[in-house]
Amino acid sequence: MPEAQKEEIAQKFKQAEELIGGKPKKAFDMTKVKALDAEKLAQFNALTSIEITLGENKVALNYEMVSFEKKTVTINTRTFIPNVIEPSFGVGRIMTVLMEHAFYLRNMDGNECRRVLKLQPFLAPVKCTILPLSSRSTTEEQLNKVKEMFKKAKIPVQVDASSATVGKRYARSDELGTPFAITMDFQTNEDQTVTLRERDSMKQIRAKEIDVLNAIRGMIDETDSWEAVQARFPSAQVNENE
Repeated sequence: MPEAQKEEIAQKFKQAEELIGGKPKKAFDMTKVKALDAEKLAQFNALTSIEITLGENKVALNYEMVSFEKKTVTINTRTFIPNVIEPSFGVGRIMTVLMEHAFYLRNMDGNECRRVLKLQPFLAPVKCTILPLSSRSTTEEQLNKVKEMFKKAKIPVQVDASSATVGKRYARSDELGTPFAITMDFQTNEDQTVTLRERDSMKQIRAKEIDVLNAIRGMIDETDSWEAVQARFPSAQVNENE
């Protein structure tokens, strides 16, 4: 029984014992109980009757069957069986499982396979790669301006200004799990528009730099989707095999 229920029964026993002048000195000494008149005997039985449930059956206990005793016990060792088991599962295993589920090979034209890490935008450590088409198409000032926009928005980006083709640089970005890539080309100089490429579909749209920034932020926060972004802006046709 819960402790509170046992305390309640003990208090009733104490009231019943007052009817017989105190607790009997000998266990199960019912002489004083039997000497009670009918009214007090009925009170005594009402206070000392206990009904407990065992399975589907109810069992009645009386004063002769139950006794209460309080003891102070010093417990040096306490053993128990835990009902929650927490296995040893380090962060290294979690990262391995995460990358195992996210990694796949993408078939390109000409039987080429590219490695892709399909991390969700909110989970990817780098959210976007900025790719100047060439040193002639993008000035250092333009590149720094776009980087500063992302820095103020607290969106982690990296710049890949190597001499490799844009297709190869896209492939490097995909392998690292970066979900988006911005390409700055000759048209950027004229109207401050850039292309935005989505890693999984490999589709691209063209929009103003600030619009691209807001679209990426929305997709990271999951308040926007790539399908919605594609519907809002014109597409850019790019052949990554060339």
